[in-house]
Amino acid sequence: MSEPLGQPHVPYPRPNSSPGTPEQLESLAIGYFGLVWISFVNLSLATFGLMLAFDAFWDRKTDHSSFFFFCGATGLLFGIVMAVVSINSLNRIAFGSGQHYSRAIGNGIVIALCGFISVVPMLAIITLGFYRLRRFGVRTNLVGHFTMKNVREAMVKLSARTEGMGDLRGE
Repeated sequence: MSEPLGQPHVPYPRPNSSPGTPEQLESLAIGYFGLVWISFVNLSLATFGLMLAFDAFWDRKTDHSSFFFFCGATGLLFGIVMAVVSINSLNRIAFGSGQHYSRAIGNGIVIALCGFISVVPMLAIITLGFYRLRRFGVRTNLVGHFTMKNVREAMVKLSARTEGMGDLRGE
C-alpha cells in the first residue's frame, strides 16, 4: 500500500501565516524611521564635509596627497560616527525582522568602513526595511511613504489576527 502524502510544499505564504508579532512591527517601524532620518543627516553632512575639503585643499598648487589623506581620515571617522549613531536603529530593524542582533553589528561595521559614502548601505537597509514593513501589511500613502498611523493600524490588525490564532498554536 502506498503511504498517504503529506501536505505538499507551496512556495507562497499561507493566508494564516504571520510575518511576526506586533512588537516586531513596532520595532521595525521605529528603526526604519530612525534610519531614514540618520541617512538624511548623513548625506547632508557628507556633502558639506566634501565641499569643505575641496575648498580647503584643491586650490593649492602643492601635491594633492594631503587632500586625499584628509578625505580618507575624516571619511573613516565620519563613517564610525554614523555607525555608532545608527546602531540603535539597526538593532530595532534586526529585531523587527526576526534576525539576530549580530546582523545589526555587521551592518554597523559595513557603514563604518564605507566612510563618506556610508549612506549607500543605509539606503539598502532602508529599502529592505520598507519591503519588510509591507509584508506586515502596512499601507502606504500615494507617494509610497509610511506614517506611524498606518503602522499602528497594521499593529491592531496583526494583534487581532494573532489573538484569533491562539487556540491553534496551543495557547
